[in-house]
Amino acid sequence: MKNKSVLIGLLLLGIFIRLVAVFLLNYSYDFFNILAIIKSVADTGNMSDGFLALSRHGFQIQLYGKIYYQIAAFWLLILEKVKILEIKYIFDTKPFKDSYTYMDGLFQWGVPLYQMVAIKLSQVFYDILFVIFLIKTGSLLRLKNSKALMLFWAVTPFLILIPYAMFQSDFAMLSFLMAGTYFWLKSTSDEHNKSIVPKLLCLFFFVLGGITKQVPMLFIPFALISFSKNIKSFLVYSLCAGVFYILLGQSWGSDTQLIKQFFLNSIESTAIFNFQLNGVSLFLFAYFAILFFYFLNQEKFKGIYTIYLIAIVIFIVYITEDAALLFPQFSIWILPFLALISLHKPAYSWMLFIPFVLFMKRFITDSDLLAGVFLPTLGNRLGSVIDYKTFIQAYFSPNLIGLILTSFAGFLQILAIGSLLNEFITLPILNRLHETIGKLKWDLVKVTKLIFFLYLLLLLADFTFKSRFIPLPSPNLEESQKEIALTGKPLSIYIENPKPNTITTVDLAIRRKQITFPDTTVLRFKNPQGKILSETKVSDYAFPTVREYVTVFLKKPVSEKKLILEIYKEHGYNEIALQEALFIPGRYMGLGRFKTGYDEPLDSEYITTSYPKTKFMVGFRGVYGIDDVFNALSFHIQNKPKFFLLYIPFTLIILISSIILIKRSKIGNEESN
Repeated sequence: MKNKSVLIGLLLLGIFIRLVAVFLLNYSYDFFNILAIIKSVADTGNMSDGFLALSRHGFQIQLYGKIYYQIAAFWLLILEKVKILEIKYIFDTKPFKDSYTYMDGLFQWGVPLYQMVAIKLSQVFYDILFVIFLIKTGSLLRLKNSKALMLFWAVTPFLILIPYAMFQSDFAMLSFLMAGTYFWLKSTSDEHNKSIVPKLLCLFFFVLGGITKQVPMLFIPFALISFSKNIKSFLVYSLCAGVFYILLGQSWGSDTQLIKQFFLNSIESTAIFNFQLNGVSLFLFAYFAILFFYFLNQEKFKGIYTIYLIAIVIFIVYITEDAALLFPQFSIWILPFLALISLHKPAYSWMLFIPFVLFMKRFITDSDLLAGVFLPTLGNRLGSVIDYKTFIQAYFSPNLIGLILTSFAGFLQILAIGSLLNEFITLPILNRLHETIGKLKWDLVKVTKLIFFLYLLLLLADFTFKSRFIPLPSPNLEESQKEIALTGKPLSIYIENPKPNTITTVDLAIRRKQITFPDTTVLRFKNPQGKILSETKVSDYAFPTVREYVTVFLKKPVSEKKLILEIYKEHGYNEIALQEALFIPGRYMGLGRFKTGYDEPLDSEYITTSYPKTKFMVGFRGVYGIDDVFNALSFHIQNKPKFFLLYIPFTLIILISSIILIKRSKIGNEESN
């Protein structure tokens, strides 16, 4: 009874965390792109019109299998039925008429937060499928600690971030892969070996997952070999897989060629074949070697060792994938299989850190993975969160750091492959490694908790730090073709800062044309009485040779209501040029990519500037305070109070129920067979 209470409590904990994540976390760029295709399928039955609308607006995206969009489109129809949204007004002002004017409001309208929340809840379908088959697989393998698996599902950050923030298809694919794996294991067990139903279900789910995103297709040849007693049965099962592919892939559709070009044959889909040695694809070489080894040693890969096989193949995909195309959502492909392996052999639980390392490499260049995920819930100005490349490029090469993390992850993956292969081919050096790691007494529960708290700490620390450098609303300027040469005589800007905002950086469109002597460029803030409030010196070598926007971090932030900014050369040497600006009527909101449909700053928050002489391109960043966060939350709740008056109390009830149930028993480790 206590065991069931804890399982239900952990299930409710996972639901609570997901409800919070759906509300707080968003990856707006991917969400908007994917939603445009979903709307197209809901409106027209095909993906082509949505894809062309995105293309007209300058977006070329990686497509997924059509069935992913169809399931999401069905969810949109349900939401429309209960009057949460109207499909025809998503990215548009009218119902579908023709391809030429379709979605003419794309990226000019922001999906209200309550609709974003409702749309992303479609991922619950895949979550239910995933957790059911994860627990059933653990039970089938006689890995007794189902509580550890439920905890793993409940709190692992990437299993939450990818479906509920990024809205990517990878989690849907993983759910189908998990289901297919369960039926594969069941069909090769002694009890069900003669039954054809688990075999067909295995092929069905592998094909369904492969049509969503191709990874599960890699395991169909292994499954076919394990099912087949002779050539005839191999051909029959292959034919069944082919029929499933034709039916689920819907190759008769009008958008078939689009799917082939931008899904099956896309750069992203074929990237694993690019890693070559003398014309030999290293992925294919390793894959065929593993497949041949499996063919000769099928008996060694029964039960839990099938999970080892899946992990080895996915690690090979990671290693041979083009690093530039190794996106953060790929990290979840291997997670449930590493969790099952960790229950079987706790010493292998260190492998769960590998996806975390891959994620760390990505967030250096993509701020939307951390502080940026709070857009638009905590405010639309978070759409222009500064990335870590800007911070560290003055001290280290961001590319070098990325290379180090990629190489380190590659080393860990090779070590993991060697460790898993050691179960079949004994390698003494790895035995000694396992003995050393075993002394740490890691297990799935400890590593899961550690990764959850590490990610939570990273997310909070990142937001706390980066919220000091959010674009402040200031006048709308446009670049002219002229440049202004900096000299020893200051260029001045008079700044009205009525809130007052705390200014922490100045963004300049600037370049160095020629350097002949050591010199610095000075940015000095004064009050109207002439008192110096902050002075920052920047070496001329820090500026690029071509015109770019450079963020200058002030040594001392300023927060006066009236300010004067002076920019000049300290000694008057070298040719440094600012970009001249033209004033555009209206205000630049500082809201990043999506500027309408969300919260707007109050009049008192706008910074206004005036120039005694020539205008030049300048922007300001500053502190995003707790009042800004509450203003944004208040805006969203007032936009649809009835929705959130149901959503928030329901979320709290789930949390309280979870705490009560979990407190009845502690999560303990159980020995696995």
